[in-house]
Amino acid sequence: MLLSIDGRVCLEGLMIFGIGGLFFIYIIAPKMDDLLTRFSSKSKIIVCVFYLLYFSEILYTCLLLLTWASE
Repeated sequence: MLLSIDGRVCLEGLMIFGIGGLFFIYIIAPKMDDLLTRFSSKSKIIVCVFYLLYFSEILYTCLLLLTWASE
């Protein structure tokens, strides 16, 4: 494989992740910050509580299924 370092680290994949990270930090994150500053604190709290409940339900369901599958 091109740009492989002892078959352990692929420089090609490293460069893709590095460029993707830079793209996110310098282009996507500032736009998301501008978007989030438009919302009030109350609406942000409501959205966070909704997501907390949603992911808590997913976690509860996964744990319930794991315990049910082990019986």
